[in-house]
Amino acid sequence: MNWTGDPGRSSDGRRERAAEVGRKAGEGLAAASELDGDGVDAHGGLDAGDSDGGDSDGAGPAGGDGPAGDRLGGPYRGLDTLRLSDPKAMRVLAHPLRITLLGELRVRGPQSVGMLCEIVDEAPGSVSYHVGKLAEFGFVEEAPELARDRRERWWRAVHAYTSWSPSEDLKDPARHQASGELRRTIARRYAEVFEQYLAAEPAMDPDWVRASTTGDAFLHLTLDQMRELQSEVNDLVERWEARSVANDRTGTQTAVLVYQLFRRPE
Repeated sequence: MNWTGDPGRSSDGRRERAAEVGRKAGEGLAAASELDGDGVDAHGGLDAGDSDGGDSDGAGPAGGDGPAGDRLGGPYRGLDTLRLSDPKAMRVLAHPLRITLLGELRVRGPQSVGMLCEIVDEAPGSVSYHVGKLAEFGFVEEAPELARDRRERWWRAVHAYTSWSPSEDLKDPARHQASGELRRTIARRYAEVFEQYLAAEPAMDPDWVRASTTGDAFLHLTLDQMRELQSEVNDLVERWEARSVANDRTGTQTAVLVYQLFRRPE
């Protein structure tokens, strides 16, 4: 699964300030959450991980060969993937507002508390508390060099992705329960973002609506075939992600791609 954040809820003034930060710090990352076979890895709040076939240091949909920050560029160039195994950290991230805040920081780049409040429509005290919890477990850090005065607090994402392995989590019931809570939070976030799209669709350019798609398929596969399909989907997403990064942003809009592959429960 790959999640690229929550675009489109910013004021013109916030966009101007973000553009100023972009000139100082570079372009923001996509906040992604990927399910790489067995794993879950995430930019911006959502998380996907590595397949049982082996650990991957690349944080793209298919893992890749290098750190996600190197592949994606921007202010997180050189940043790697945070591998989650601590149930406490999983539970901290399994909060809808924290998932959103981390996603926004990875999508948009560093933000002040005030800017985050505008994006998520929450009070400064609430945003500060939840960003502080993310910082406590190493998901974000302060960016004091961006503040214009002592009252302004800026935050940045520390990693390009967060990842964990559900099959490894099966070995520890507490860890698997925490992993499940986190994935359920992410699934609800996916649904929320799609609901936002449906609400906004009537005002969109019809060409962009025609370029959108949703669908599903039920396939009869062997385990090896399912692994092959997983690899092909990951490769496809990684290729388009690399192409997205290479764009000069002229004429582009943020697109959200969500994908899932799993055995249907009996």
